Amino acid sequence: MARKTSTKAKSKRPKSKKPKPTAVVSRTPIPENVRKEAAPLLQSFWSPTESSYERGREILNAFAGSSTRTISALDNVLFLLSCSLSDRTLPGYATLDADQINVIGRLLSTIRKYADDASQKRPLNFLMLASPGAGKSHFIRCIAAQLGNQKIGAVTYNMVGLQRHEDLIPALDAARNEKVEDKLPLLFLDEFDVAPANYPLLLPLLWDGQLTVGRHELKLGKVIIVLAGSDPHLPVAMEYARNMKVEPPQDNDHPKLIDLLSRINGGVLKIPPLSDPLSATDRRADKICIAVNLLRQRFGRTLKSAPVALLRFIANTEFRYGVRSIAHLIDMIPFVEDATKLTTRMLHLPLQDAKELKKSSLAYHLLNEDMALGVARAWRESAAAKTSVLISSDAIEFYTTRYVGRASSFMQDIILNRLFEEVQRHLSGPA
Repeated sequence: MARKTSTKAKSKRPKSKKPKPTAVVSRTPIPENVRKEAAPLLQSFWSPTESSYERGREILNAFAGSSTRTISALDNVLFLLSCSLSDRTLPGYATLDADQINVIGRLLSTIRKYADDASQKRPLNFLMLASPGAGKSHFIRCIAAQLGNQKIGAVTYNMVGLQRHEDLIPALDAARNEKVEDKLPLLFLDEFDVAPANYPLLLPLLWDGQLTVGRHELKLGKVIIVLAGSDPHLPVAMEYARNMKVEPPQDNDHPKLIDLLSRINGGVLKIPPLSDPLSATDRRADKICIAVNLLRQRFGRTLKSAPVALLRFIANTEFRYGVRSIAHLIDMIPFVEDATKLTTRMLHLPLQDAKELKKSSLAYHLLNEDMALGVARAWRESAAAKTSVLISSDAIEFYTTRYVGRASSFMQDIILNRLFEEVQRHLSGPA
């Protein structure tokens, strides 16, 4: 006969406890206007469009031109999202310029196709047009890093130092070493146009990836070559070559240049200047994004906020050598280890007084119609803003690196709530 389980025994069984749901909603409810403005920008992280880049530029341009003394929570949320959007196309390289972003996309696509095509034996050649200090080498390093799964190895050589043909051998040997390690070399030859006498040397290299220097026969074969130049004659020569005229140009100072340009089979890469009085292009937004990246590189990931005055000054100042000059200014800020907040008092930059500015190395990097007096006046106007702005968000970094594909609307809502909490803590902290 089967034994019956007593009611007592049943009552002694421990009841299983249901796990409490994890709270995912922000302790500080996010205002609807913040959600409405910020959500489209955050969504564009996974599917950026030209309109989202335009919105980012609008936000940062308004930040640069505003005379507001304080930054609201909404302002700071939109600022963070716009800066973070700037390097979604090419991590480490900040830009919200739609034309440049399209150039980056085409470049990455072209290199990937070339790398995957086993039938390719000749070099893939690009021409880069950029002014000195535009961050060309950094751009190339970021391209190589982004294509890391394609096993790309970058080698950089500045042809200003080419005194004799043999000086190019170490760079080509370094490129060959990349091939030995089963990597596709990306050979970046900066300022190739510094001496037109070097053009004939480059012709065989661009054609079949081979160069003979004295007794040295250097073979690269399949290789990516980027020639960077800033000579104003280059666009003129390019335009002439495209016109397909039979007669040579009347002012033909570089007879081998057209031959060299005919070997550019990958395309032309243009890095627009950060400041160009003759152009209607407004790149203040890019200057802010670049400054934020450079600040975080100098002070490390612990740095969370920076003075509004510094970022507005950089956005509205004309720099002689573009990114290099901005980097020089930031390098002059005294380094503080494990700094979390950078204040105006910590900058110690010689910008307040025109005489001190003229004595400093910044005099070689800043431009103004009224010279040092104009720069000092611009700094005093920017320094009227005593507040700081959050330049780094743990929520954005964690979730956008974790979700390579598009995050769900639920997860995007969590990101926005946590981002808003970070901004609120920053605004409620000590001044």
